[in-house]
Amino acid sequence: MKKKNLYLEKRIFLLFFLLSFIIVLILILIEWQLAVYGIKQAENKEILEINSKFSSHLRQLYKDREILFNSILEDPEFRTLLTSNEPGLLRDKIRQFNLPENIFFYIYDQDRQMSLGENWEFLDNQINSIYDSPASQYAVSSYGNKMYLLCTKKISYNSTFYGIFITMENLQLSGFPMLTVEGSHYLASYPLEESFLAFDDLLHNRVPQINKILAEIIAENKSDTIVRISSSQAIGFRICPYFSEPAAVFAVYLPRYIYNFAQQSVLLFVLILIAVTIILIIILGNWFSRTILFPIRTISSRMNEISLNPARLEPLKKNYRGVLGEMLNTFNIMNRSLHKYSENLKEYKLISDNLDSGFFWLDDNLRITLCNNSLFNILDIFSSEQLIGKNINDFLKLNDNHLANLKLEGLTLHEWEIKTQKQRKYLLIKIMPVFKQDHRIYVGNITDITSRVEERTSRQALELELIKSNRMAEIGRRIEGIIHNINSPLNTVLGYAQLMKKNLPENEDLEKIIQGGKSISHIVKGVLNKSKLDSSSMIRSININDLILQELDLCNHNLFFKHYVDLKIDLEKDLPEINAVYGDISLCLANILNNAIDALEKSPEKVIRVKTFTENNQLNIQVKDSGEGIKTKNTNVIFEPYFTTKTKPEDKGSGFGLGLAISKNIVSRYGGKITVESVPDIGSTFTISLPVNEENPK
Repeated sequence: MKKKNLYLEKRIFLLFFLLSFIIVLILILIEWQLAVYGIKQAENKEILEINSKFSSHLRQLYKDREILFNSILEDPEFRTLLTSNEPGLLRDKIRQFNLPENIFFYIYDQDRQMSLGENWEFLDNQINSIYDSPASQYAVSSYGNKMYLLCTKKISYNSTFYGIFITMENLQLSGFPMLTVEGSHYLASYPLEESFLAFDDLLHNRVPQINKILAEIIAENKSDTIVRISSSQAIGFRICPYFSEPAAVFAVYLPRYIYNFAQQSVLLFVLILIAVTIILIIILGNWFSRTILFPIRTISSRMNEISLNPARLEPLKKNYRGVLGEMLNTFNIMNRSLHKYSENLKEYKLISDNLDSGFFWLDDNLRITLCNNSLFNILDIFSSEQLIGKNINDFLKLNDNHLANLKLEGLTLHEWEIKTQKQRKYLLIKIMPVFKQDHRIYVGNITDITSRVEERTSRQALELELIKSNRMAEIGRRIEGIIHNINSPLNTVLGYAQLMKKNLPENEDLEKIIQGGKSISHIVKGVLNKSKLDSSSMIRSININDLILQELDLCNHNLFFKHYVDLKIDLEKDLPEINAVYGDISLCLANILNNAIDALEKSPEKVIRVKTFTENNQLNIQVKDSGEGIKTKNTNVIFEPYFTTKTKPEDKGSGFGLGLAISKNIVSRYGGKITVESVPDIGSTFTISLPVNEENPK
């Protein structure tokens, strides 16, 4: 058995050594590639820095020529000489601007003819391209064995084109002060000629190959490349375009003297490092495996089991000392704590799942991360995939103001209406932010109060119907009293007056009695007609203007209104009719008119303005008074049941706070609305808006 164990350990050792050897070989290859890569990067950096300096100097030359062009073209005397047809004076004027010694300048007119300078075949061949180029053009070009810097500037004054100003100057690398290493930089025309780099046979023979490489990078719209001819030579190239075509090549020759030395040094260092690493791995590997890896694997395995079942309580035996012993002790404490927390969590979940309210947690983006079962029931959702990870606003449909308040200080909504897959519901919502160290979460609860709201709505509807029925009954009783107490004696008086009129036809007093009786009869008939209309529950077409006039006529029975109120009427002609129950609209208008009359009793100015108009397919009835107005804090609650502004002792018994609530409920049934605008001590304006062409109330 002992030999078998030794044989097994030997195989493990050999396997471990083989793996280590493979790792060493891989590290050698990696280090080799890194060394080569590092050297190439250093070469690339050096060549690209030189190329960048060359390009930077070219750009400075372009900038200097642009400044020169602008200073010449902005000179007033130059403008005058340009149109004077005196090339000698124009040439002298240009030379006053401190031109470089090796620069040649030319001016072509708008007809592409040279007006200043000596004819040059190169410019004659390029003049069409120059005229077709942008306003300013700077390029490196070659002619013969020389390189030139070509700069052009279109001459234009007050949108009038006069020609093109051209400068040509011999471009030599000796004029580039930043290129300090002589004999290693070259500027040649493209494509390279066979004489390029003739000092080196190896490079000279590779000119066709280099031209091919340059053609490939030009086809790829690149401007730089580096060609490594051998392990000791490298050349960097930069293409200089002329009117978008390659015209010249700037070359940087870089000897690679340190390449082999760097490789050998890096390789020797790597080999020494790997040898030491192998020895350490062999010595430490066996010890590490026996004393550390095995117990850590045991703890890791048990932690994985606990992660799958946190409620499992199974402590590990303390067979180790030192750090491992402390790890085992910490693990056992963690195991007991997780077991306790898991049991508590089960109890809390059982409690929360049996609550009527839905509790939930949101992340910083308002996505649901956790919730109880009641939230599923409230939102009529049957699977966690439809809820977990979804934005809470997908279900609540909060507006921007609500979301802003939620993120700042939390949100509480007492009767928020939503529409689930099954029905419309009313919710009590409360969501509060909880700020962590580096993020924020939200905790909230939702309670379904639909049954309470519906019960209250039904109760209010019954109250409104009862009030309406009582009012109709009261009006009926009053009309019966009027008819009984007035109509019969009135007919008797009119009858006797008419008989006496026949005997005394010239008596004016009898005529006044007859006319007064007829007026009373007209009033009685109007009240009787109003009673019949109000008592009818049928929907019919209503002329709002006629209804308003009839209500105002009844208001004249109020002596305060008749003698003290200044009534101003502005009724729109050809007002469209609406379909509604006459008594509903009459009741709404009567409530608002009565409130307006009450508001004027102690007002120094007693004015009521009644106006009708149409706007956006809405028929509007506006009642404006000059009374004491409504406090700003009360404008939002004035339409709530049982709210009244008549709280003074002298107002006792004058109202129950139901008139405006009834009116709002009635108007809402027809798809309309009532709004109020009020300024304290100035007055109030109530507006009833009803949709036209509505056949039935909602």
